[in-house]
Amino acid sequence: LIAKTMKRRFQLDTERLFLSLKKGLPLRYGENPHQKGWIYINEDERDTFLRTIKKLWGKELSYNNILDAYSAWKLLVELNSPACVIVKHNNPCGVAEGKTILEAYKKALEGDPISAFGGIVALSEEVNPELAFELNNIFLEIVMSPSFPDEVLSILKKKKNRRLLIIPLKKGREKLEFRWIDGDFLVEEEDSAILEKETIRIVSGELTKELLEELVFAYKVVKHVRSNAIVVTKDKGTLGIGAGQMNRLQAVKIALENAGKKAEGAVLASDRFFPFTDSVELAHQYGIKAIIQPGGSVRDEEVIKKTRELNIAMVVTGIRHFRH
Repeated sequence: LIAKTMKRRFQLDTERLFLSLKKGLPLRYGENPHQKGWIYINEDERDTFLRTIKKLWGKELSYNNILDAYSAWKLLVELNSPACVIVKHNNPCGVAEGKTILEAYKKALEGDPISAFGGIVALSEEVNPELAFELNNIFLEIVMSPSFPDEVLSILKKKKNRRLLIIPLKKGREKLEFRWIDGDFLVEEEDSAILEKETIRIVSGELTKELLEELVFAYKVVKHVRSNAIVVTKDKGTLGIGAGQMNRLQAVKIALENAGKKAEGAVLASDRFFPFTDSVELAHQYGIKAIIQPGGSVRDEEVIKKTRELNIAMVVTGIRHFRH
């Protein structure tokens, strides 16, 4: 959403933002059946997500379908291909990179197969027949991919209550994000911060190249989880995700409990600093090998000292990733 006078350049310091929306397709309903819903098209934009996706099969998209599909796509384009993202209720519940697209899907599904039921799957590569049969083993609202060959479509269309979408894989441009507040708007730049080697600080332990890559992967995922957010990963696949909790320790508990025994030797990412050492102590009980977090707590030194005592590597990024 931008002003015509801004010539497609996003600036927060402009005096006026003009919004020009054209009524598009009506939705079956809004977030709930008793709410009406529509799509409105921004006349000042062209290559938006809604105008670049293509539905190949299935019922019309719902309000919630669009929210979840967009969330899945935003995370997918940040990952290294082959990659898979599974989203449920606007939160990732399974994310993975793999040597093949089939491996990426299986790893993502294994991260939380219960939550994946009725979810949305976004894939970074063309769906092949072997993957198509795997996708048919579970109920999925939407399967998104850059390509579906005809032989694959014939397999996937056996599931009538499923939508198939072709999606672009290019990263979206930097945008402004708007929140409606009783007739007014909150406006902010999109969270497009990227981890740089210069900003990462290793404050505890030693990191191999592979372990640092794992931490970066986990931090990409936690950026897209509702705060307070914790993500546990191993071998570029999520094992447990704690989302939308009012206190960080509870988010840590949920993520680690979901990971279970698989957390041994895994890494943990937090979207915000740890206010106390309790989260680190709990991570140690589950065998977490390394932690990545933004830092910034008045108790940072206490937390770092605890990781050293427990032989847990820790990386501080200086970049917080709240998502509300």
